[in-house]
Amino acid sequence: MVFDNGTAGAAAQTLDPAKIEEANDALGANRILGVLLQVATASVRIRLDGTAPTTTVGHNLAADNSIALFGYENIKKMKFIGNTAVYQAHLGDSLLLPLE
Repeated sequence: MVFDNGTAGAAAQTLDPAKIEEANDALGANRILGVLLQVATASVRIRLDGTAPTTTVGHNLAADNSIALFGYENIKKMKFIGNTAVYQAHLGDSLLLPLE
């Protein structure tokens, strides 16, 4: 399992591409990559289609909430934006994600 964390800023961003690749490479064949993304301090807006969200467009994920997302391509395309929202993410085998 790979851990990523940071602060979502005023510009749309993805999870660290190197960490996505590290987690995916560690799984081997026939395993589905999953991510559990938790927002700690402020809400973020998320888009899953590869388009950059804005402060008013995208799925709203409020502070102290999380979202689970599955599939390598889906995780690579996920973008989020938030003004100083601290986030944490676990990437790994979708069957082993810590669902909190």
